[in-house]
Amino acid sequence: MKKQTLLNMKHDMGKLAEAMHNTIRDLVGLNTLTQGLLQTVQLMPGYEDAIHELTARAAEAGQITTEAESVEPKIDLK
Repeated sequence: MKKQTLLNMKHDMGKLAEAMHNTIRDLVGLNTLTQGLLQTVQLMPGYEDAIHELTARAAEAGQITTEAESVEPKIDLK
């Protein structure tokens, strides 16, 4: 390959690595925000009652499944 082609490839790989680094940093920040929000909501009065109500509604609608039931259809066992 030509030297310029290799230099362009190196530049492109550097840009991709930088983009991935930024994405990972953003995901870590989002994870921290989500955990803080969850902890704040758990401290609110009525949290336990709301969780029981939502669980009951989901059970009535048949939305609660076991982990195996939700993952099994996605696995292709060919």
